[in-house]
Amino acid sequence: MSFKKIYLVSDVDRERAIQFGDTDYHWLLISFASPVDRFTSPVVRRIVLWSLGMMLVLALVCYLTAERRVRGVLAAKRLADSESKYRQLVESSKDLIWEGDTEARFVFVNPAWEDTLGYTSDELLGQSITKIFPAKDRDRAIAAFNRILAGQEIYGREQSYLAKSGDLVHVLINARPVSDENGLAVGARGYAGKGAAGK
Repeated sequence: MSFKKIYLVSDVDRERAIQFGDTDYHWLLISFASPVDRFTSPVVRRIVLWSLGMMLVLALVCYLTAERRVRGVLAAKRLADSESKYRQLVESSKDLIWEGDTEARFVFVNPAWEDTLGYTSDELLGQSITKIFPAKDRDRAIAAFNRILAGQEIYGREQSYLAKSGDLVHVLINARPVSDENGLAVGARGYAGKGAAGK
């Protein structure tokens, strides 16, 4: 009967059916045609296992990709929050916070410079640090800046700054070198608070 061939899913099924003879042939064919028994075929079983494996791999890749993106977003948010807090702290500080390049020129000053010495950031950025020192102290200031570039750190150094008005403002200077990823000095950074004579 031609319908028998429709239910045979593999040569293994055919051999098993023949072993039982014609009497059990119909029962075996119907049994082999059920959804569960179709997976007894080695070829079908390999295809199903391969498909399940691929689905698992794709699910894992999607999960790892999503997790990496979430971590990246969270890291960027933490960095932005940290930078915002640092910026607010620097801008609200009463200390004179500064940074200079290897040529001893200002590349950053916070708003306290204008409040304390009368210089705006536009008046200082790109200018030599000697601008804020009395004439008699300028050579000493450059020498100290060069020592910082060489790796020396300065803490509590007493100094007088020259305000825009011509008045002297006594401060205590703290400074350290700024290095790049290779450890080479690219400038100096520090802050100055009013010293005892300037209270």
